[in-house]
Amino acid sequence: MNNSRTQGSAFVVVIITLTIAVIGALGFVLWQNTIQSKNVTPSANGTSSTDTPNQSQVETVVDPNEGYLVLEDWGVKFKLPKDSGEVLAYKNTMSNQYGTFESYSLTTKRVEGLGQRCASDAYEGVIRLSSIGRRTVKQEQYSSAFPANNNEPINGYYYYVSGGQSICSEEHTDWQSADNIMTSELLSAPVPVR
Repeated sequence: MNNSRTQGSAFVVVIITLTIAVIGALGFVLWQNTIQSKNVTPSANGTSSTDTPNQSQVETVVDPNEGYLVLEDWGVKFKLPKDSGEVLAYKNTMSNQYGTFESYSLTTKRVEGLGQRCASDAYEGVIRLSSIGRRTVKQEQYSSAFPANNNEPINGYYYYVSGGQSICSEEHTDWQSADNIMTSELLSAPVPVR
């Protein structure tokens, strides 16, 4: 009889041990799932990634041209001031006795939105706030333009900034004046596009 009590006690100990092991295993699995769901981060393509060491991390790609006015065909960009609004660039190509000359005329969306002589679908007729041209030969004297980038070349070109024309509307002359100054200042500091 003593032997059957010992067997019964051993059986109870085994059952209790197994029950504790099963509860512990279920608790661990539940804990892991809770931790995993808190570390899930959305990726750029809409799927999810978790912060576990054996999985690849989602990297945020920063656009190096964000916050810049980029002239791709020239390979230069200009840092836009914060809250500058939308700056618009219109390309123009001119020819004279010295050869062909390219430039960009700048305006802003809000000034162009004034209509009248401020708006245009093409370069012709745009009342520019400022403009920038480039040459392969360094200018030493300036009549209607000033050198950008301290008159040092970028990608083999020297850049020259011209001020704006007369106001294009009698309305919001303060906008036109502020945007004229802003566009002239941003054009004075070109940097290469990388």
